[in-house]
Amino acid sequence: MGALYSNLLAQVGWSWQTGADAAPVVDNNRLVYRRDLDHGQEAFQADGVWHVEGQVLADGQSQTYNLQELPFEVFGDEVIICFHKVRAVAIVHRGQKPGILQVGGAETDGWQGPLADPAHQIQIPAQGAFWAVHPEEGWPVTAQACRVRLEALGGEVLFDIVLLGNRPESSSSS
Repeated sequence: MGALYSNLLAQVGWSWQTGADAAPVVDNNRLVYRRDLDHGQEAFQADGVWHVEGQVLADGQSQTYNLQELPFEVFGDEVIICFHKVRAVAIVHRGQKPGILQVGGAETDGWQGPLADPAHQIQIPAQGAFWAVHPEEGWPVTAQACRVRLEALGGEVLFDIVLLGNRPESSSSS
């Protein structure tokens, strides 16, 4: 039996100085979000992770991922990850301008996740990122709401994506 322990961490730090040289006003601070998730199906727990790195889409090309059928290679074997809840999603667009990575708007069975509506989309500019966390409840994934579409607009995109969540209980122990 396997176990998954995960750490969610986001941080924005700054040092801002203004005013006269003789009497500067300085604001040094940071905003930190940190949440550890234990293995399991309860609140603040996860038992499944899926990720891909270095994915490339040419301008106008799209890729639709079914969150209930995500192929994943681990320790040399391919497994299929099936989520029924997603607790965290992180997408990093590592490409260069002018490519924009558009996320959302699957033609059928669109997953709503952190968006207000499954038809809504977000756009991630080059060198940008999108990060959303719902550690207590998670966003539901169903057969009617399971597809996430990623599309390259205005140029090639290079991206990484990770999903952290819960698998159906019957597949959680494998």
